[in-house]
Parts: sequence; structure tokens; C-alpha cells
Amino acid sequence: MRFLNEEHDLDSIGWDDSSISKLWRYNLHYFDDLNGSGAAERAGIHAALVDRWIAENPPVGGTAWEPYPTSLRIVNWIKWSLSGKGLQARWLHSLAIQTRWLRRNVETHLLGNHLIANAKAMVFAGLFFRGPEAEEWLDRGVQILGQELGEQILPDGGHFERSPMYHALVMEDLLDLVNAFTAYGSQAHGGAGALTDQLRSRTAAMRAWLQAMRHPDESLGLFNDTAEDIAPAAAELDRYAAEVGIEPPVACAAGIVHLPASGYVRVARGDAVALLDTAPIGPDYLPGHGHADTLSFELSVKGRRLIVNGGTSEYGTGPGRQRERSTAAHSTVEIAGENSSEVWAGFRVGRRARPIGPVIEATERSWRVQCAHDGSRHLPGKPTHRR
Repeated sequence: MRFLNEEHDLDSIGWDDSSISKLWRYNLHYFDDLNGSGAAERAGIHAALVDRWIAENPPVGGTAWEPYPTSLRIVNWIKWSLSGKGLQARWLHSLAIQTRWLRRNVETHLLGNHLIANAKAMVFAGLFFRGPEAEEWLDRGVQILGQELGEQILPDGGHFERSPMYHALVMEDLLDLVNAFTAYGSQAHGGAGALTDQLRSRTAAMRAWLQAMRHPDESLGLFNDTAEDIAPAAAELDRYAAEVGIEPPVACAAGIVHLPASGYVRVARGDAVALLDTAPIGPDYLPGHGHADTLSFELSVKGRRLIVNGGTSEYGTGPGRQRERSTAAHSTVEIAGENSSEVWAGFRVGRRARPIGPVIEATERSWRVQCAHDGSRHLPGKPTHRR
């Protein structure tokens, strides 16, 4: 198995080796490859792996049964079945047990993209199975989504954690839900009809936001926890959105595109495109995917990225994670060797920079964007960084 550029033999490490990073083990339990490119060529391997997972991961302990990987696995197994594979009785039995357990362990303590993934899995299982329990799964998933869409998708279409990568992941989740509700039609009872309309409008706004927050080469701006090749490519999401009837946004023209709710600014002039971070680090109650990157920027010239942030290559609590979240790993100013926001551990933030602005001035012939932050206010002299 190779995940995150790290390869291990399943026969050697098993399903939950504590010496392997938690994120790698999460990927091991997602079963994403069931629906990957060329999956039909690996059908025998996939069936054997599903059998082995069931035999070697009995309910309900370890990484295998944590709610987030369980949510992704439920959806992947159902997609696999709907693509024509079908599920054997023992696989269906396991899938029902996994959904029953997830229903009782929704990640209301973590919230954010995890909660949307939990709700999506319950909707998928509620549509896929029949009976009163399945209807209750569907109703619970619809209820969570109805609450979370308005909270997590900001008025400008951005996901509230301010990570372009997680934005793309959540957008894929919403597209999958539109697809599922459309496919099942009248079976999607209750509040599903109104929710489908909301999903479509929110996804259209997310598509426009993602268009603004990518470079001319289609790569994402590396703000907060973002890396390439984790979420589907922006062009792939555009294709999927078109397939389920989400209208394309108006193309980003030269000049300034301000995304005020999420806090980003795109500026294009001639051969240059700049993405500016004038955003808060994230929701006050959920800043875990945030970096100390306030007032950083990325710049493309003639279609190629010239100035970029460092991005994210690992989670955990090690020195690599600390370095990648630091101000020094971003295209902005570090004052007195201090991070602009107090990032610590793997997903913790203490004192944080608050953006002041931006102030945008634009005429037909010129533009100017100004912003500041107060993340160094605790230092002698209480300096404010203005850019």
C-alpha cells in the first residue's frame, strides 16, 4: 500500500500499527481505490481486501472504527456496489453494522468537514438500504446537513475552514449528495427535496469560489492545510458539477475578485495573477487546519507559479508539522522570530492574528489592496504588520 508517498506491506504491519502515522492508517481504512481510476482491473484484489477487512477488524475498536474513516468507507463500499459490483451478504451485513455504529458516534465534538462526511455516509446508507432503521439514518443525515450547510459554506461560497483543499473535499461531498438524491428520486423522502435545492445552490457558489482560488495552471492556492493530489483536481470537480447540472460560474476576469466572507482576494493583471490571504485563520471554535499565514500571497506569471506558500505534507505533532504551519513557511513577514498566530501541537491554535481590512482601491488603470493584522500585538511596542 502506498499513501502519502509512504509505502508499507499490509502483511507486515497489519491494519493498525501504532508506529505508522494516524493519517496513513486512516487512508488504509478509506477504501478509496474501490472507485479509483482503473478499478475494474483490480476487482479481485478489492473483493479480497473487503473480506480481509471484515475478518480482521471486528467491531468496534481501533482506527478502523473511528467515525471519519468509517464514513468514507461506507460511501466507498456503496459506490462500489452501485457501479455494478454488488455486495455479498456478509459485506452488506458489515456495512449495516458500520452505519449503525456511526449513527451512535457522530463527530459532534470535532464538527467541520468531519460532520459533513458523517452525514453524507448516513444519507448514502439510508438511500441504499430499506426499512425503518435506514429511514432514520437518512433523516439524521439530512438533519445534520440542513444545519451545517449554512454554517460551513460562507456567503461567498468558501468553506469556513479557509483551506482550498478542504473546500474541494467538501465540494465533492456535496456533489456526491446531489448525485445520490437525483439518482434515488422519490425514495429520498422527508426534507431531502428542499435539501437538494440547497445543495445545488451552495455547490454552485463553491464552484465559483474554487475558480477564484486557483492558479492559471489549475493548482490550488496553498493556504492553511492544503496540498495537491489529496482532493480531486479543480477541473475534475468542474466536470462532475457539469454532469449533475451545476451551472458554471462566470469566468474570473482581469481586475479584483474579493471573497469578503472567507477573506481572500484574487488580483489579475496582464500576465500576473495573485491570490492574497486577508482571511482569519479559521472559525474561532475550529481553527485546527489553520496556519500562521495571515497576509501571505501567491503569484503566478505567464501561467506558472512564481511565489508560493510551503503547503502541507504531513499531520501529527512533529517538527515538520510545526515548520509547515509557521509564518516562516509562508510568503509573508515574520516579526522577531514569532509566528503571527500561535499554532501548536497538530491542530491547535492559541493567540491568533486578526486581519484589519482589506481596503481595496481600484480604477480602470490601477488597483491597490491594503491589509494589516494584529498577530504581533503581544510583542514589545505592539507592532502591527501592514502590507
